[in-house]
Amino acid sequence: VQWFGRPGPRKMVDRHHRTTPPIVHSGRMYLPANERVIAVDTYNGTVLWEIPLAGFRRVGALRDAGNMVATASSVYALSGHYCYGLAADTGIQQVAFASPTQNGVRSDWGYLAVVKDQLIGSATRQGASRMGHSRSQIAETYYDDVPIVVSETLFALNRHSGERDWLYQPRGAIINPTITVGGNRVFLIESGDPTTLQSPTGRLRLEQLLGTGAFLVALDLRTGQEGWRRPIDLKKIRHHIYLAYAKDTLIAVGTRNAKSGAKQTVWYDLHGLDANSGALLWSATQDQHQGSGGSHGEQDHHPAIVGDVIYQEPYAYDLRTGKRKDNWLFQRGGHGCGSVSASANAFFFRAGTPTMCDLASGELKKVTSVTRPGCWIN
Repeated sequence: VQWFGRPGPRKMVDRHHRTTPPIVHSGRMYLPANERVIAVDTYNGTVLWEIPLAGFRRVGALRDAGNMVATASSVYALSGHYCYGLAADTGIQQVAFASPTQNGVRSDWGYLAVVKDQLIGSATRQGASRMGHSRSQIAETYYDDVPIVVSETLFALNRHSGERDWLYQPRGAIINPTITVGGNRVFLIESGDPTTLQSPTGRLRLEQLLGTGAFLVALDLRTGQEGWRRPIDLKKIRHHIYLAYAKDTLIAVGTRNAKSGAKQTVWYDLHGLDANSGALLWSATQDQHQGSGGSHGEQDHHPAIVGDVIYQEPYAYDLRTGKRKDNWLFQRGGHGCGSVSASANAFFFRAGTPTMCDLASGELKKVTSVTRPGCWIN
């Protein structure tokens, strides 16, 4: 791979491209490398195996979906139409499952999750997921009002045999970053505009997807049957929309620009919804006090949920009531892009170098002062 004039092989995707994060299962960490999958020992970093996989690279993943999942015995990775199942201990291919066809055309595989013996997937237009590795590709996925990758169907396969369990055909395009599995259901937000299913690129701006209305939908994980469908008003949202699940609660977070005094700033709208019915529990909005058009992920921060608390940088809210916690104001204390990630007791994020925040005390500590993490950490 040639990169800014420097020749030679590049095993990892450049950090600015916001590729999918590594995943960990049963003592192994799987790295989404540059057109290859690398498995390492979680405890000491020893490389266990490495395989090339053309078409595997996925960038701008926050505006799409992840392309790799793992179980104790297998790791599943996407390339074009196919989901490849690799042996966790050797990387040897075990299975290869194709996505469904649409009007006689084989779709690309978009979303991917594994739940027990099911693979949950979605079908996107060919080439919808971003794969470029260049300065122009970086520029295309930053800033305001960037198109989101959408799916035309959602489906479930048996992960051992590839036999299809069910296929869901939406009324409008499915917004990939909102596909969420929890509580034996699959949740998603789909456009209320049927014409969005005809996008030639498989990517659309949120104004097109949400401007004429949208629906929050719950499907039975085992059968794919629609459990409920609720209209959801997200017409103001322009930059990003996420959906998350915890404790029978769905959290929808979207971003937009609005006036704050004399200037335009980034605002986040949060909605808490009952996962059993889709009923709205609460709504909140927050001014980030950051100018619009930012190039460091100001409009892209996803929520982190720990216990009964939602952390939406820089504030914290009660999961079921939406009440903002008066004693919490998170400040990174240094340059950073990308979202925060959380464990039970700490945040991890970029503030120049990798940094953690103790959730009990708010104290900041450096994880290391000699490395500079990528622009989309996990």
